[in-house]
Formats: sequence, structure tokens, C-alpha cells
Amino acid sequence: MPERPDYGPIGPLREGWGLRFELLLVGLTLALATYLRLAYLDFGQFRPDDANLWEIARNAFDQHRLLDRGMVSSIGVPNGPFQAYLLMLAMPFTSRLIGPYIVVALLNVLAVAACWGFTRAYFGRGIALIAALLFAVNPWAVVFSRRLLGNDMMPLFTVLLVWSLCDLITKGRRRDGVLPFLWLAILTQVYVVALVHLVTAAVGFALGLSRVPKRWFLGGVALFALLATPYLFGAVLPNLGNLRNVTEPSPGTLAYLSSRVDLDSLRAAFLIVGNEGYQAYANQGGQVLDATRGVPDAFSLFARFLMALGIFFSLTRVIGLSKRREFRAAAPYLLSLLTIFLPVMFLVDHASPVYPNYLLAGYPMQFLMMGIGVAEVYKRLRSLLSPLLPLGLVTALAALVVIQLLLARVFFQVIPEYWVKSDYGLPLAYAENVLTLTQRMIKERQLERVYVAGAGERDVIVYQLLRHNLKNVFHFSTADTFVVPREGSGPVMYLVSERESPGAKVLWSNFPRSEIASLEMPGSGVEFSFFRIDAKDMPKALQPLVQKSTAADFAFEKVVRLNTFSVERDLQPGTTSTIALLWTAPGDATSKRYNISIHLIDSEYVVYEGRDMPFYFSSQWCQGDHIVTWITMSLPLDLTPRAYWWLIKVYRTTSLTDFRNLLVTDATGNPLGDGVRLGPLLVPQKGIGEPEFRVKADFGGKVVLWGYDLDRDTYHPGDEVNIQLYWRALTGIERDYTVFVHLLDGQGKMITQHDGYPDQGRFPTTAWQPGRTVLDRHSLTLPHSTPPGTYTIEVGLYYLPTGERLGGGVFKFPLTVE
Repeated sequence: MPERPDYGPIGPLREGWGLRFELLLVGLTLALATYLRLAYLDFGQFRPDDANLWEIARNAFDQHRLLDRGMVSSIGVPNGPFQAYLLMLAMPFTSRLIGPYIVVALLNVLAVAACWGFTRAYFGRGIALIAALLFAVNPWAVVFSRRLLGNDMMPLFTVLLVWSLCDLITKGRRRDGVLPFLWLAILTQVYVVALVHLVTAAVGFALGLSRVPKRWFLGGVALFALLATPYLFGAVLPNLGNLRNVTEPSPGTLAYLSSRVDLDSLRAAFLIVGNEGYQAYANQGGQVLDATRGVPDAFSLFARFLMALGIFFSLTRVIGLSKRREFRAAAPYLLSLLTIFLPVMFLVDHASPVYPNYLLAGYPMQFLMMGIGVAEVYKRLRSLLSPLLPLGLVTALAALVVIQLLLARVFFQVIPEYWVKSDYGLPLAYAENVLTLTQRMIKERQLERVYVAGAGERDVIVYQLLRHNLKNVFHFSTADTFVVPREGSGPVMYLVSERESPGAKVLWSNFPRSEIASLEMPGSGVEFSFFRIDAKDMPKALQPLVQKSTAADFAFEKVVRLNTFSVERDLQPGTTSTIALLWTAPGDATSKRYNISIHLIDSEYVVYEGRDMPFYFSSQWCQGDHIVTWITMSLPLDLTPRAYWWLIKVYRTTSLTDFRNLLVTDATGNPLGDGVRLGPLLVPQKGIGEPEFRVKADFGGKVVLWGYDLDRDTYHPGDEVNIQLYWRALTGIERDYTVFVHLLDGQGKMITQHDGYPDQGRFPTTAWQPGRTVLDRHSLTLPHSTPPGTYTIEVGLYYLPTGERLGGGVFKFPLTVE
């Protein structure tokens, strides 16, 4: 056993206190930890990540299937399967979702007990009680024990790993050659950041390998290989390159400029011993829960000061013992420091934000450092003459605990009714209420499908819950999508939690009497509405779109068809424009991912604006279903008056860096390339006044020329004649006509001409809108040999592919040459 420093009455307890009193204090600490982690647990945080992990565990349990990975990690390397295996512990006892929450909470209570046991064994009873109490009541520790994420399950196994490594170094029993490998295999497969503790274990094995029988050590290696090899080789090694997503800052960032190192991870390591945890997850507590100012903030600084002192004295002790080559005595300090700082060092050079939960691989050693800090300060104050100084330290420590308990009380009061303003997603109790009501509605109403229609996080959560329990459950974001089942389908149900999005308005405006139930979330203003609609009535929902649509029917290979579309014909620079697309899925679900790209182009395919968006999930497509997509685009402020088009493409992503556009054909099967143009659309000409010469020339009842301007009265040979024509469409025009302007002599012979699309191609006739004037400018150059006299200018329109003139006529007016 390594030498432990004597910290007086807070080290080995006074002989008169006895073991019973110590156990009483430990029992009270564990009871407090249990209450804080289980109280109001039905209002535990339930977000999409929690739902994803629960679904992975539930499916694996139901299918009796082993896993080689858990939930996808934000840092690019998948988490291990033990985060799902631990949740399975609840499933033989209850099918309710709260079961896994209880498992996570109890694992964290056991972590408090393990923190006390390890600290007592290697640092003394007084430090053990302080560390366990601070760990039990810390706000961050509490909120991180009320979720289903893998990082919330690490503290117990972190303590057990360090404890078993210390036992290996100091005792060298046979079991000490096996247990570290067991805890390491579990820990590294609970949360991916815990892989850094392979280094912690390596240091421990290096210090203690000579003390354990080789057969038992090799048995531990075999156990680790059995438990961890599928994960390490199947999920970690193939994805190691993705770690650059968090360890390589982008050029130009502060991290890159300061030798590519910043202190965010170090700040986060100290943040999680403060008082801000409840506020971070329930900020609706306002001033009552505000731990970033006033007394709570002051005590957060006090807690971090104690942790810093503990780290300093521990590091000093490691250096001193190492100089005397007392490595076994230094091991508990060294391994505890490594546990805290290895995750910090891993994230010290990073590109993505560092959050406190990334550093939970070091829990609860931060509280051990705080206990050491208290003990060292107490030891030094005790040597002074005044007995009030150590009493003041104890009082400050008690005040820190009381403040954290008061913050917990406020937290429990606000989360049931005001979760909507927090980082809670949809509290567990409300999520289960929605699930129960939906299941009852389906059974009573004999519904064929359920559509969860909404873009919010709460809608994603409800969909994930329903998907596991029900068949034919679909989800789409009403902000940009609405799905209509194919004709002949039975009754369906739409579950909606919002009213203002385009998709939600389809239901509220067309089927207000089809609402069969509603469920209000207390205190939040959020209400889930249940609509039962017969599929035969759904075309009514499409009428507002179809009535103002332009006929289409473009096939994007055999994947999807664009049936109709609706666009705003006038574009106003600096505003937004909405495009509605109505698609039909010709086939059933696929596993491929499709995206829509849309770009604003002119007649020469110059791109002015564009964006990409995911298509409605192809894994949910059903043959014959209609899919409405709304796309809102921002228009550049510097758009000039002319015709534009929306260029629509659908592409499939084949990898993170590769994609393939789908080829398009029209209704008759003619190929159109890899995209289709919707339009034309106009930025209208402005400032159109009255023509100098008013006329009325009708061209086939479709177009009228109602005036023209000449830039002068008379011209000379070699001059340029500038003519401005005033056109007005009487109806919509299906063809792009060419305007011709011919200069004829007295015998009708053509002297010069100018043919072209209106206004140099900026305003094709298909873009003309009935009743709106279009200015069309043409220039003719008079030959130098042109004799003086009166000439005739004739104007008309013709279709270039056939030469056919619109209306079969022309308009003529005189021109004088001197």
C-alpha cells in the first residue's frame, strides 16, 4: 500500500468517529446522489441522440443480435457497442423507456460509491468523503446522469479502471492482471473519447507488469481482445482518418494562428466542477437558476480553485516520489492526473467546438483533485494559530454543497412545464404520452399509415419512437415537404405539432374537421394534433398548388417524376422567391440518398444564386405517392431586368466527395440532359414611359405593338438607327419568337436588317406576361452608299425553327435619310 499523507481529522478520521459514523456519512452521500439522479427522471432529457441509442439497444435486444458499434459519433469514429449493451440491462424488466434511464442513473450512483472506495483506499477516508460528496451533488454530474448517451455511462468504469491499475501496481494479485482489461474494454466501447485511456492503461501496465503472474496477465489480454477486437477493427481503424474533423483547425482560426493550439478543452475541464450545469440544460430558470453571476458564480470559482490546487499538489507529489524512484506510491496520483488530462490533450488542437460532455472520460477524478485541494489547504491552515481558518474552509465547502442543492431544487421545479425553452428536446414523459395516444388512435381508427409532419426536434423524437413500435410510419419536414399517399390507399393519420409551415397549412386549411385528437404539452404552448384523412380526399390538398402550376412531367430516370411546378413569375431583387415542385415516386423505398439542386440562371446559363437540399428520404418512398417540395431562395440585390430560369437537378451522393446527376427526359421521352429549366421568370423593366409614336399593330391576337421610338427625326448615310419597340402580350405565348426589323427602299428591296430575340435575348416572348409592356431595342447601320430619300422599316415576329411569322403580318413605318 502506498504511503498516504496525514491530513489530520479529514485524512484518517479521528479515532473516536469510528467506522460506523463513516459509513453513515457514505450512506447519506449515496442517498443524496440517488435522489438527485432519480428525482423527476420521467422528465429526463430525451433528444434525437437519446432516441437513436435507445433504438439501437432495443433492436439488438429484440433480435438477439451482437453489435460491433453503437451510435454514430460527432467526431467521425463510431462509438462502441457497450453503450447499447448497458441500456439492455433494463429491457428484461420493463418495456418502458424509463427503464434505460434508471440504468444510467444507477450506474452514476455506483460511480459515486466507486469514487469513495478508490479514494479511501489510496488517499484516505476524509478525502474520500469530500470527493464523493462533491461528485454526488455537482450540477454537471447530475444532468449528465439523466440522459441515455454513452458519455454519461463512463464515470463508473473510469474509476474501476484506475482503481484496478493501482491495485495491479501496488498489490499484484492474480485478479489484478485481468480486471484492468475488463474495465478498459467496457470503457473504450461506451464512448469513443475514452479510447485515450489506452494510454492510461499502458502506463499502468508498464508500472505493474512485473508484479502480476504472466498467465493471468495474458488471460486479461485475451479477454480484452475478445471484447474489443470487433469494435476496434470493424469501426475504429477504418475511420481513424475522420479524427481530423476535431483535431485539425481550419486556417485562419484563432487555434491555427496560435500555433494551432487553444485552451477550450482545458477551460471545459475546469467548467464541469462549477455550478452552471443545470442552467446549461434548463436556461428557462432565469435569474433563479443563473449560476454565471453573483454567489453561485463565486462558488464556481472556489470549486475550480480547489481543483487547481489539487492538481498542483498531486503533480508536485508525483515529481517528488518519482525523484525518489517510489513509482508505486506515485501511481494513484499519476494515473488520476492522466485520466483528467488525456481527453484534454486529445482535444487541445481541434476544429470543432469542445463541449463539457466530451471530457466526461475524466470523471470523477476532478472531484478527487478537489478533495486533495481541500486537504492540502486544511493542512496548512491547521498549522496557523487561529482555529477559525480551517473552520472557514469547512464552512465554504458546506456552502458550495448547499448552493448546488438549491440549484437542483430550482431545476426540478422548472423542467416539467418549461422544457420548451431548454435543451431538453421532448421530455421523456411527454414523448411516452404521444406514443401511447398514437398507438391507441391507430388501433381504434384502423389507420394504414402514420405521417409525423414537422421539422422540430420533438417531431424527430416522436417519429423515432413510433418507428420502433409501429409499421408504416413516415416523417417529413413540413417546412419544405408534404407527402400525399397514392390513390387507393386507406385512411392515414398526420401527426402535426406546428401550424405556420407550408405543409402544416395544407392540413389546417383543407381538413380542419379531420382533427380527431390533440395533446398539449403543459406549459410549453406546443400541441400535437392528430388528423385522420382518407387517401381519396387528399387530392384536394394538392389543388392550391395544381391550380397555379405550369404543366411539366419530367422523368429523372426511373427514380422520380416532376409532375407540375409553381413559380413566382416576377422576381424582385433582394427579396425571396418560393418554388413548389410536385413529384411522384414511381418505385418503392431505396437505400440511396438523393438531393435536389436549384440554381437561378439566365439564357446563357450564367448562375446567379443556388442551393442544395436533401430530397424526401428515399427509404420512405412508396410507389405512387406524391411529394410536394417547397424551396425558398434568396434573390441577389443586383439582378438586372431580364428573363431567368430555375435549373432543377436531382443527384445521388455516392460518397462524401462524389455525386451523380440523374438524367432527365420529357413527357415524350426526349432527353433533356441532367437538369430541367423552370420558367422563364422576369425581373421586370422599370421606368417605361409613353412611346413617341403610338400605333396599334396586332400579331395573331397574341401580341400587339402599341408604339415605337426613333432616336432622331432624320438620318444620314453611315448613321446608326436606334429603334425602341413597345410590345404588349395579349395572352400567354408558348414559343420563343424572333423579332425582325428590316429597312426597305422604295422598291421593297432590303437595305439592312436586325433580327434577334427581344431586347438582345433578355426578354424572350415565352416570358411575356399578358398586359405588361416589354421594351425591345434594335439598331440598324445605314450603309454609306444609301441615297437620300424616304425608306420603310418593317417589324414583325417569326418562329426561327420554321420561319413562320406570328399572325402572318408586319407593321411598317417611314424613315427619312438626308
